[in-house]
Amino acid sequence: MSTRLRWMRFRPQELALIAITAVWGSTFLLVHWAMEHAGP
Repeated sequence: MSTRLRWMRFRPQELALIAITAVWGSTFLLVHWAMEHAGP
């Protein structure tokens, strides 16, 4: 097995961590958008 294929193969735990990080990071964008549209 080549090094590139071994690097691209993620374990379920790693995929879950990536997904959680993406969701967590997107909440910052959602809050930023909501604060721009919310009144004082």
